[in-house]
Amino acid sequence: GYFKAIGVYYSETLDLLFVSTASPDLNEDCVSLFDTDLNYLGTAVPNPGSDTQAKGINIQSECCPNPSTLVIDTILCDAGPYPVEFFLQDFLNCDGIVCEGQWSADAGNTGMTFNSCDNSVTISGDQSCGTFNLFSDGSAALAQCGQFSITVNIETAISPTVSVTGDQNFCSGDTPTDLVATSSSGTATFQWQMSTTSCTGPWTNVAGATSSTYTPPSDLTATTYYQVIVSESGNCASGSCDTASDCVTITVENCAPPPSYAARLSKSSDLSTASVGSTITYTIVVENEGDAVTGATVSDPLPTGLTYSGIYTATTGTYDGTTWTIGNMAAGQMDSIQIEAVINGEGVITNSATLTINEIEENIVNNTDETCVSVPIEVCEGSAYEVIATAEAGLMNYQWYKDGLPITTGGMMQILTITEPGTYTYTADGAPPTGDCAGELCCPIVVTEISCCPPVQCIPISVSITPNN
Repeated sequence: GYFKAIGVYYSETLDLLFVSTASPDLNEDCVSLFDTDLNYLGTAVPNPGSDTQAKGINIQSECCPNPSTLVIDTILCDAGPYPVEFFLQDFLNCDGIVCEGQWSADAGNTGMTFNSCDNSVTISGDQSCGTFNLFSDGSAALAQCGQFSITVNIETAISPTVSVTGDQNFCSGDTPTDLVATSSSGTATFQWQMSTTSCTGPWTNVAGATSSTYTPPSDLTATTYYQVIVSESGNCASGSCDTASDCVTITVENCAPPPSYAARLSKSSDLSTASVGSTITYTIVVENEGDAVTGATVSDPLPTGLTYSGIYTATTGTYDGTTWTIGNMAAGQMDSIQIEAVINGEGVITNSATLTINEIEENIVNNTDETCVSVPIEVCEGSAYEVIATAEAGLMNYQWYKDGLPITTGGMMQILTITEPGTYTYTADGAPPTGDCAGELCCPIVVTEISCCPPVQCIPISVSITPNN
């Protein structure tokens, strides 16, 4: 079935030869099939039954290198398992076969063996490097391409592995957590990429993001996807083995701001000076300047010198003589209470109130306030007396004043012994009294002398005289 080959085609995939024949005999194949030992295997294409000669096979086109001087760098990433064989022809950027010229291998090649019979290269492992040259001076009788020189550099390398930190959700306006990439290679380079579409891209390089750590911008307004390309560059051939990481999703959420609790208490009285037996009215105002709170309670125990009269007026809640129970308060809510008390002591009487809520406040300075009233200390006129006045402990620069004038003798200590009537106060800031309670006594100590002797009364007496006998 075979006669006179006029065209031969080798299939690398099938490892078989397809041969076109030239016989006009109707019994001959149109295309015969052979193995590489040239054993006839029968017809590949039967005779069409017409009295025509061969018939055929299109031969592959020859290729001439363009440009005539060319360097081709190739990095084979993860080419194993080794050994592995490549044909140098496969590295050329031609559409067909370069039939002219002669291949040669560089003497310094490592991990590569060149076979001049079929111009193949056998590579034994990673980090193999080789340079191969294809040269033609164009002088051959059938030369079609003229003079050319092609250099092929081949290197094998392992692609680096890479892992990145996971997905994250963050509130719009906040700063996302850093993205961190970890690579198996200590010499790898990084390039972060982003997509606003999905984890399948399209991807865009993030300008300047070329380190293992990347901080996404805080002005993200929509879910954004990130990956990092890790590249291991070649040593004897330009190029790199690149690995893309898993996709990291950063989801932007419209988070409500965290609750802010800010309750405030203020306290005042209708009297700044009074006398024993007077009735004083205290006003406490509680204002919720933040988010809604629960369990608002004011502790207001009356100090020595005051007795609760049993009369109060409140906008909400109840008062038991010690505690004002308000309860829940909406944002912006304000409540007040007026409490009446009878003064039964002398000196400076200070009344303090403290607000507590169930929630945790960042600032509780405004949760406590106090007010004071001066009740004159009465001493007997003409008697020897001592009134011991004690300033707040822990201050500096104590200076006592009597009737607005500094006391020079014994007036720079925490404790002052008063032996004469007058209005006494102190400061601890080195400045004279101003009445603003900053570094000084808000309510002065008032000492007055009163007459303690009973009035002189004349009692008529009748005297009878009896003469002596």
